[in-house]
Amino acid sequence: MFFASDDQFSSCAYNTFLSHVAIVEPLYYFAHRWLHIPNIFKMMHSFHHTSIKTLPSTSLVQDFKEHFIYIAVFGPAFLAPFILTGQNHWAVISAYLVLFDLVNAFGHTNIRLQGWIFTSKWSPLRYAFYTPEFHLFHHKYYKANYGLFMPIWDHMLGTYREYKIPTPEEAGLLPAEQQDIVFIGHNGGLGHILTCPEFSVYNVYERIHPLLVASAGGIPSHGLCRLPFPTCYEVVQGISLRGR
Repeated sequence: MFFASDDQFSSCAYNTFLSHVAIVEPLYYFAHRWLHIPNIFKMMHSFHHTSIKTLPSTSLVQDFKEHFIYIAVFGPAFLAPFILTGQNHWAVISAYLVLFDLVNAFGHTNIRLQGWIFTSKWSPLRYAFYTPEFHLFHHKYYKANYGLFMPIWDHMLGTYREYKIPTPEEAGLLPAEQQDIVFIGHNGGLGHILTCPEFSVYNVYERIHPLLVASAGGIPSHGLCRLPFPTCYEVVQGISLRGR
């Protein structure tokens, strides 16, 4: 089925790329908007959106049921060339799947890319390839930037929104030398780690609700504050010090 001769590799790769652009990209855009219908969102896609400040591993976080949606959406990239031409190459499919995951992880890296090649309205790349900030806006505000890797569908259908990750100065953070304390929060053990979306890939630990224990260093007369998170937060809020 997927064992075309090696001399057909280039044509198979080209057909797979075209299938991704012409089928997968628009199909994903509309499927993604469907996943944001409130009842559907609550049933499946909300789990992915538990990550607001994304990490590369966030790209792997989906509810189990949602995986079947993505199989149907992404499958045409390598099935369509086979159906239309009668062939595809296993190496092309393997490369497509690896590149897909790498590009998807890139979109969740939460980094600033503000060169003119990404932001100018005259740059083709602005419409042909997304940035982490494009997808981060979607994770923060939900109602825009539904596209997969190509923002062009959001531009054409009016759901594109510009977003820039604020610099520390823009976010109102004090320079390190002007801070009195630093609050450091950490997990409360294995049970808490298993509830993190990046580790709970299939959402199978949702019934585990361990006590989140936090630590804060540098609070005068306390040294190391080891308290349940809400209490520790109140302690930090209740003192007249500035920090992060």
